Amino acid sequence: MTCNPECDEIKREVTPIGLKAEDRPDILCRIFKIKLEGLIDDLKEEKIIGKILGCKYLHYRVSKKRASGLPHEHILLFMSNEFKPQTPDDIDKHIIAEIPDENERPNLHGAVQNYMVYGPCGLYNKNSPCMKNGSCSKFYPKDFRQRTLIDEAGFPKYRRTDNGRTVKKKECVLESKFIVPYNPELLLKFGCHINVEYTCQTGSIKHLFKYIHKGNDRVTATLYNAGDPSEAT
Repeated sequence: MTCNPECDEIKREVTPIGLKAEDRPDILCRIFKIKLEGLIDDLKEEKIIGKILGCKYLHYRVSKKRASGLPHEHILLFMSNEFKPQTPDDIDKHIIAEIPDENERPNLHGAVQNYMVYGPCGLYNKNSPCMKNGSCSKFYPKDFRQRTLIDEAGFPKYRRTDNGRTVKKKECVLESKFIVPYNPELLLKFGCHINVEYTCQTGSIKHLFKYIHKGNDRVTATLYNAGDPSEAT
């Protein structure tokens, strides 16, 4: 979950005084915390995806910085057996990686366009930070797929049908190949980027937990007199 600096609650506080969200990180972080607590409450009360085992949830504020500099949260849920996705159809009930029909669900279409489009990268932007050796390190754009599959390693490959639907980002017209997986109910309720993924692989869980133990970002600096480098401290 990533903070949306354009949400109404933040704008209501900073716009009247002629400021932008980045000018008041205290307001930005406070409102993000309120929304995050609302998300956690919904998950604990089984309003979204069902019963959660153990401590109900595990959520951590990660210190890794993003280019946007926005607060964000990684959340890992341990589901009760009766609510744990067992088949691709179970995954499809909660996770979507397609562009919705703009006529049938205009609000959801707008939210996906605003918050859940990756990049663009690849042929649309070869200078994107994710590009490594001519291809996207996050494996976008994804392939079209008629149905959700789980590969031999346990990783999901979400349904992305070639239905002709598109969204626009940075003057690029994009298909579902660039959509980040999401839950429609969460996306509409909280109005920000919430990437929802099915994780049953130790590699995915390890990826989330490593941020808890990585510590704060650090920098090593040396101070010295420009006229006498031997005085470096």
